[in-house]
Amino acid sequence: MLSRMSNTDVPVLSIITVGLCPSEIVTTLQPLINTLTDPRVELVVVTSFDNIDCVSQSIPAIYVPDQGDGVYQAMNLGISASTGDYLWFLNAGDKPLMSSASFYSLLGSLSRQRLNVVVSELYFFGFQPFAANRPWFHSLFITFLKLLVLFSIMPVSHQNILFLRSCHRPFSLRYKYSCDFEILADLILAAKCDIIFASSKPIAELSAGGMSDTNRLSVFRERLAILSAVSSNYLAPIILLGFLSRSIREAFASTVKILINKP
Repeated sequence: MLSRMSNTDVPVLSIITVGLCPSEIVTTLQPLINTLTDPRVELVVVTSFDNIDCVSQSIPAIYVPDQGDGVYQAMNLGISASTGDYLWFLNAGDKPLMSSASFYSLLGSLSRQRLNVVVSELYFFGFQPFAANRPWFHSLFITFLKLLVLFSIMPVSHQNILFLRSCHRPFSLRYKYSCDFEILADLILAAKCDIIFASSKPIAELSAGGMSDTNRLSVFRERLAILSAVSSNYLAPIILLGFLSRSIREAFASTVKILINKP
């Protein structure tokens, strides 16, 4: 089953939402409901077949049945069903933080990008150092951004990045927790894509307690494998140092939590 909004124009932004709880899907998308009538926006919801009728009564969207193959495969289904120039991944349970005015301003910026010969592959929100988009400072902060990634750090969450659809390949599904980090590391370290630091304010607040939050050591191991594959050999010492420092920090934090919570 696949239903589509009646738009005559190709959207500039596709919002892809994945979730199995109808109430969480509605709660997440309700703040954006007024913008969904704008032809520059399309919403793609991937959920179980049984939930589609329930959610579609209140949220106009393209609905794609989840095949039950995990969150990253569900996001791939959303990518396949989308047509917008840019992708915004906003999962059920996350909270959009943009006001209507800010959202329309963003759409205007993306629409102007469509008219340019060269467009930016990534828009970062919640990570905007001072003067980051001025040419000299921009190069400096791109280097800083690469260093963060080499230390297995995502400077912002996947939900606070807008991806140019044509450069966001499907998630590989090789990893359980880190397929989003694999995409970002490949774009920043290997593809060397153009980045705009759009705002110091995030556009989404993540729901707490996800798989990555509760499996941090496994996450770091996956990120080590990803970085080893996408980066040059001479960067291996930096990658290993980042992995060791973050793993030690996480092990220490986990031990402290256990001791604090011990009756």
